[in-house]
Parts: sequence; structure tokens; C-alpha cells
Amino acid sequence: MEATTISQGHESFDMIFMMLMGMRTAVGKFANISTRELTAADFDQQWDGDFRSGGSADTPAHGNNDFRFREYAPLVFRQIRERFGVMTEDYLLSLTSEYVLVEMFTNSKSGSFFFYSADCRFILKTCSKREAAFLMAALPNYHAHLMENRFTLLCRFFGLHRVTPRSGKHVYFVVMGNVFPIDRPVHERYDLKGSTLGRETTSAERLEPGGVCKDVDWIKKGRRLHLGADKKRRLLVQIRKDWCGYPFC
Repeated sequence: MEATTISQGHESFDMIFMMLMGMRTAVGKFANISTRELTAADFDQQWDGDFRSGGSADTPAHGNNDFRFREYAPLVFRQIRERFGVMTEDYLLSLTSEYVLVEMFTNSKSGSFFFYSADCRFILKTCSKREAAFLMAALPNYHAHLMENRFTLLCRFFGLHRVTPRSGKHVYFVVMGNVFPIDRPVHERYDLKGSTLGRETTSAERLEPGGVCKDVDWIKKGRRLHLGADKKRRLLVQIRKDWCGYPFC
């Protein structure tokens, strides 16, 4: 896994700028709305912004190309963030304070791009239109499950967005919480899917610095989770809750 810092002058900077300025404006607009019980309409709510270089009544002026931005279910995702202690001010500070992200090049078969916030607390991942629609369809059940399960092991999605540059091609992306600690070195990473079919890294992948291992690698290396009796019990309880209430089924 290779990382590259994206800042002014990088070939991907224009796209990153559009993503982050759109988020900063859209998320900020819904930050001060009073907390209330969500309605069905909140799950379908969308905010569209026209980011012209000269600015508009709803968007700030900027020195880059014009673009459009769409924010999906802003109040729903705000409540999910707050459920896990992510306040809007800290969220925007991590992601948009300097308009800098870290791009991660991986061997992902999905073709998606991964970007880390500068402090590595959050991950931006591009996704397809179909994947975005899938998340929106599952959002009511997903939200309900997260509200009821503070210690869920499901991926925590903190936002879904769409940016459209002048080319007219939509780019969808989600923001997720980073599960890796930011204050400790990570010596091995595993992407475990519960299957051994095609789930072993190649010789070339094993030579990559910071590469991600798979299920067969875990088995061959004899890896185990050493948790203790109480943590094991709580982990299995939460896995059963997440599986039985899995919102994407």
C-alpha cells in the first residue's frame, strides 16, 4: 500500500478540492439545525449546491473550476456521527482545515480510490452510483441498527456525497471512520472475508510495504485473537447482533 499526500499542484488536487469544499459547505449548513426526531423525509433529503467560481447565495467564491455538489441525508448522517462522538466542528477540522488528503493506492478489485484525512481519522472512498443507491436504500435500517448498538462492528458511514465537475461525470464517495489506531504502528493488516476461495496474497503482494493480508495468510501464519473470556463473550454477542440485524440483507 503506497501513500501520496495530495495538496496544491498535485494532479488530483482539483477533485479533492471539490470534494472537501462541497463537504465543508454542505455539512456546515446542517450543523446548527436543532436536534429532533428524524422523519421518513429526512432519509430522502438531498442538498444541491452550485459552486461557481464567483460564488452564489449558498456557496462561497473560490479560485477553481465550477462544479456541483450533492449532499445525501445530511441530518441522518449527522446523527450517526454524533452517535459515535464525532462532532461537526472536529469532523470538518479533520477533513477540510487545509484541503489536504492522503491518497492510498491499493490492489482493490473494485477500482475505488481511498483517501485519508490528514490526521488519518477518516477515510474517503469513491463508489459507484449503484453502491450509493444501495446505501441510501439500506439507510433507515442501518441508522436504526447503529442507534441501538453503540458497539456495533459494522463499518461506520459518516456521509454520502456526489461531486460533478465541468466534465459532467458524477463522482460518488462516502466518508468512513478509520478503524486503525492513529497513535500506534500497525505491523500487519488483514482483509478477512470469511472465505478461503482466492483469499491468499500473491508473492508480489507480500513484498509490498504495508500490504494487506487475506484469510489464507491468517490461517497459514497461525494467527489468533487473544481477548480473554469477557471480551470474547462481548465480541460474540455483538457479532450475533450485527449478523441478525444486518441492515443490508
